Amino acid sequence: MMLVGEACRSFTPQTETASLDSSIEELVEAVARDRGTRYLHIVDKDGRLLGIVGVRELMRVMGSQHINRNIRVALAYARAQTARDIMQQPVSVRVDETVEKALEVAVKSWLEDLPVTDAEGRVVGYLDCFEIMKNLSK
Repeated sequence: MMLVGEACRSFTPQTETASLDSSIEELVEAVARDRGTRYLHIVDKDGRLLGIVGVRELMRVMGSQHINRNIRVALAYARAQTARDIMQQPVSVRVDETVEKALEVAVKSWLEDLPVTDAEGRVVGYLDCFEIMKNLSK
């Protein structure tokens, strides 16, 4: 059984990160640097995972007046200024967990990319859905 850390080192060790106070504009710029990025990992000053911001949330902020007919939802996105305002709770797998566990976490959380953390919760990379499936088929 392959461990997440082995898969991460052999495929995708780098990941896009941002801080809680990163502006929406900074988040959009980070996503635009790599068109394959679907999620930004929000970290503290020590690199520990605090949350996740998906491209979907950024699109909702950018077009909030057109997407949501529910005024409360539209206002929440329209008022968003930073990552803190739109991030999801952190979901991740540790380097010492199996790729099978990564699949379970990905399916339960509806995420295509999973941040990979070390024992202290610092982001060290990510696994995308293709890496998970490829490693499960070995």
